[in-house]
Amino acid sequence: MKPPPVLDVIDLCVEFAQGRRLPWQRPTAIPVVRNVSFTVRPNEIVGLVGESGSGKTTLSRALLRLLPASSGTVRFEGVDLLTLPAAEMRRLRRRMQVIFQDPYTSLNPRMSAADNIAEGIRLQRLCARHEIASRVAAVMAQVGLPADAGSRFPHEFSGGQRQRIGIARALAVEPDFLIADEPVSALDMSIQAQILNLLMEQQEQRQLAMLFIGHDLSVIRHVCNRVIVMYRGRIVETGPVETLFRHPAHPYTQALLDAAPVSHPAMRRQQLPPLVEPGERQSSPNGCPFAVRCPHRIAACDEVLPALRHIGHDHQAACIRSEVFR
Repeated sequence: MKPPPVLDVIDLCVEFAQGRRLPWQRPTAIPVVRNVSFTVRPNEIVGLVGESGSGKTTLSRALLRLLPASSGTVRFEGVDLLTLPAAEMRRLRRRMQVIFQDPYTSLNPRMSAADNIAEGIRLQRLCARHEIASRVAAVMAQVGLPADAGSRFPHEFSGGQRQRIGIARALAVEPDFLIADEPVSALDMSIQAQILNLLMEQQEQRQLAMLFIGHDLSVIRHVCNRVIVMYRGRIVETGPVETLFRHPAHPYTQALLDAAPVSHPAMRRQQLPPLVEPGERQSSPNGCPFAVRCPHRIAACDEVLPALRHIGHDHQAACIRSEVFR
């Protein structure tokens, strides 16, 4: 029997308000995340992929209430975060942490590395004041930062070292759930492997549940247990990592895999017809949001919005023609 989920997301929606161009016009809401549902279980790494603008970062911030959700449910160990009073949410934040994409802007430039790491410990009052320094030194050693790094400021570090500070800051409060929002995309290729290995090592040692957001499919395959594929704010496919990579059941997932570089031409998958440019077709407001770009579009794709349906063990796809591609 599977353990109960650490995070349970049900029909989460996020909308951004659009300003009025003219005084008599009503403000409109633009949906960014639409009816997203998924779970993250203990000691599991769930990957979240999709092209830029698909809603990945917006979703992750709505999970932590850094952005307001318009509807839906987000349960953390059974507690609905979206209805939780602010004071209780503040206490619960210690157990849910995030590593941001850009290590150059996610750290306070006016604070030393040690102060950046210690800020969460102080706010959450996790130990006595005289114990903070030793606790910071311990977590710095765990992420591979030298002992003298604590007194230096963020601008004195390389990008990889700054990301280590960001990881140390997240781990210092001993969370149970961690969101890694493209943690290596802003780093040099030579540093990415070090940071990924560090994350995986800490996740295993601390038994963390993790939502890993990325766009590099080779990284997702190496790091994650399950994968969620998003397109225009919706989940279009989800499943175990090897199942999804070997037997993708949605044309968008297949297009992402076809676009990924391979180390040898013999390893390249059989190419499907290329995606249609969005301007070449008219989109339907009622049908599949991917139909306007899908090379396998049929008339039924414009008539109904496909729901996620099971096509195998723990494997779901939102495509009425998924059996054609498997």
